Amino acid sequence: MAWFEDERLKDIYETGRARGVSSEDCVVILLALTILTRSRSPMSHWVAGKPFSMPDGRSAVRITPRWAITFDWFEDIGPLGMRLVSM
Repeated sequence: MAWFEDERLKDIYETGRARGVSSEDCVVILLALTILTRSRSPMSHWVAGKPFSMPDGRSAVRITPRWAITFDWFEDIGPLGMRLVSM
């Protein structure tokens, strides 16, 4: 499983922009991605945004009023399979 399951997140991580996401939101999402991709403890999720759990059991962090990032969490590895979801 890779870090990203969402092409928009991969684009934001690699280029700082993505189709359908405002430039302002891309900046905030990129900051959150930088924090999440370096996290190895779920205690650091709050640094990236407001953490919560999805009904399917995935972890999530609300990044902006419109966007959240969901992911599967693996202890000592970090977040994998990240997806950008509209709230």
